[in-house]
Amino acid sequence: MSCYVISNQFLNRSVPGGRSHVRIKKLWKRMLLVLLGSFALSAMACSKAAPPPAKEKVARSAITVTVAGGSPVLLKSTSAEFDIGPSGYVQAFFLQDGNRLTLDEPDAGLPVSGDSLLSAGKEIGEFHFDLDRAKFSDAQGKLGTLGKRVEITGRSSSGAAGDIEEVLVAELYDSFPTLALTTATYRNVGSKDIRLDQVVTQRHRLNAALIDPTGAPHDLWSFQGSSYDWGKEEILRIPKSFSQPNLMGGPGPKGQGGGIPVVDFWTSRVGEAVGHLESLPRVLSLPVQVAKDGRIHVSMALEPGITLKPGEAYSTPTSFVMVHSGDYYESLHLWSSALQQCGWKLPKASNADYSANWCGWGYE
Repeated sequence: MSCYVISNQFLNRSVPGGRSHVRIKKLWKRMLLVLLGSFALSAMACSKAAPPPAKEKVARSAITVTVAGGSPVLLKSTSAEFDIGPSGYVQAFFLQDGNRLTLDEPDAGLPVSGDSLLSAGKEIGEFHFDLDRAKFSDAQGKLGTLGKRVEITGRSSSGAAGDIEEVLVAELYDSFPTLALTTATYRNVGSKDIRLDQVVTQRHRLNAALIDPTGAPHDLWSFQGSSYDWGKEEILRIPKSFSQPNLMGGPGPKGQGGGIPVVDFWTSRVGEAVGHLESLPRVLSLPVQVAKDGRIHVSMALEPGITLKPGEAYSTPTSFVMVHSGDYYESLHLWSSALQQCGWKLPKASNADYSANWCGWGYE
């Protein structure tokens, strides 16, 4: 501020030559006014508060979760819906032209859970989940930063259950809107040991007639990802009598089993696939069987062979159910993309991969 102060004594100082004295005085007064004006403008500019920084737009998930008394918990994306019923059954729907298309047909007449256990030769099923107390939160980032998570706790009404509790977790991500991830955790909440011989999760009952009422329930095209038995076709139309264990990573009839941990079923309008989304191989089965009523039963089965002491828990690998249009290419492409999102890296192809290769021993 001191740089703008001009002494009156300087302005009134006597200068030789009368008119020159007046001109100089007027000139300096004009300069003073200009300087004072500049100071005023500067002061006004300094007095204005700096504009607040622009708020960053926070991305929000398009996934919605709803629950109403007596209705399933609904996980909904832009292109799919997943209903979680009180038995833990996850029913998958593909959204197309405003319609909910599904091959999933839970049997309303039987109290069969989406999951079950085999303990000391006795089946523990009929888990009942308290949907009204379901916990909702943001997804935990397995397949991206945007998504929703549902956690529901259930207990079995089976007399052989002992004191065991199941926590079912389902996640749906914006970047994979037609693929729902699930895990099941079983906890011994009693005072006695509980043996876990087998765990069955991701149960589904499929009916092709839901899409084409004129067709048979089993009339679906299918991809069976297991290389369980040499020479068996992996892409086939499911016949009336069909049963295949689809063992992954364990001994089969002709050696060690392996393959792709995905089974897929489709019509010309909609498809549904089941499998696991672990980046390392797991020893498990994806059994497929046509029941007497023609419906196709599919699930993921594991044999932990462990004993849970009081307070201990066992969690299944991350499994999935997805819906799609088109054939099995759609499900395998989506599964591969999701697996890479989880950290699995595809090996780079070499020139030899595109050359002619001959195999003699496989064909004897």
